[in-house]
Amino acid sequence: MNTREKHLWINALSLGDNVSSYLLSDPDFEWHVDYFKSLTGISTQIKERLIDALTSQPVDILLEYLCKSKIEFITIDESGYPSTLKIVEDAPHLLYYKGNLSATESAAMGIVGARKCTEYGKWATSTIVQDLCQ
Repeated sequence: MNTREKHLWINALSLGDNVSSYLLSDPDFEWHVDYFKSLTGISTQIKERLIDALTSQPVDILLEYLCKSKIEFITIDESGYPSTLKIVEDAPHLLYYKGNLSATESAAMGIVGARKCTEYGKWATSTIVQDLCQ
């Protein structure tokens, strides 16, 4: 597996920033049960999730889903990663996107919210975005 696939797979597992950063920076990373069992500083529960994911969530399935959905991704290590985002303290290791990522190099704004948004949250976001776009 290459570095891009490593980023994709680790991101899909939602392990948290600390574990993800640890795995992504480990030069000895291996796609093998023994590697995950030997990790130090990571809980047994996380190790079990990693081992289970080797068979239940192989990177090939993730890549196939992204391709079918026409979703692209880029890692923080790649040259096309938005420079304005790269300087953020906790910049995401991986971005999913559709369309032209180079548009992010001009003035931009992002809105982050809850996955289970309330009706008020939807209304407030819509109101704020409309005002900002004018």
